[in-house]
Amino acid sequence: MDEDGNIIEGLSYSVRYGTTEASGGMYGVPTNATETSVEDTGDTLSFTITGIATGETYYVCPVAETSDGQRNGEEFWFTRE
Repeated sequence: MDEDGNIIEGLSYSVRYGTTEASGGMYGVPTNATETSVEDTGDTLSFTITGIATGETYYVCPVAETSDGQRNGEEFWFTRE
């Protein structure tokens, strides 16, 4: 659904991710971010990022894209402890 509650059909999905470091106290989007397609197989999308190292900070952004190329995602960062 979009922000107005309209159902959007025909989306494709991917996940952008990579390790990142703080610059000026803020974490940014890594230049080495990988984007991988996620297959839509039903009601729930699932994606596993393997090889996550303790003490590293990661950038992750699930992305939904419309057939006309409009992309939307919610970025987040986490440090594995």
